[in-house]
Amino acid sequence: MMRKLLLPYYRFAACGLFFIISLVLAELPPGAYEQLLKSSKELLVLEVINVTRTNLTETDECLQDFTVAANILDVINSTCGIMAGENITFSSYYVNKTDESCVGFVGPEIPPLLEPGWCGLVYLNPIEDTTNFDIAAYGKSFIDYTTNGTCGYFIYGNDDHNMDDDENNNV
Repeated sequence: MMRKLLLPYYRFAACGLFFIISLVLAELPPGAYEQLLKSSKELLVLEVINVTRTNLTETDECLQDFTVAANILDVINSTCGIMAGENITFSSYYVNKTDESCVGFVGPEIPPLLEPGWCGLVYLNPIEDTTNFDIAAYGKSFIDYTTNGTCGYFIYGNDDHNMDDDENNNV
């Protein structure tokens, strides 16, 4: 009799535990990052020149939005016709998990906190009717080439980064 009374509580506890675990492990569905990377319009090697925080209120310490200015070192793929040597501006963000309001954050992979001098491969998409870009695949949009504070792109070599090759896409 007592066992029958406790059974609904065990089910409730099991469902709650499953829900909590699924939140902790939440990511995009399998294959979503790969699809976002393959459908990106721009694949560029960039060196960050300047990073400007765009949401400066005290309540926005968890999710921090940035505008990033970068120099294009190499163009792997471009549908916009941009070329090496040009400057580009794109939007990014960072989730400050150390902030109290971010405890328990669940979502896609967080982009790195970029700083001037950061260098790497970046997957971007143009923002319609502007000259700006957005990251294409959340935190998976970046492959860091910074080595000891300098751009290591030319140290690694500029191999052809085939967008269909998962090894080069860091996925």
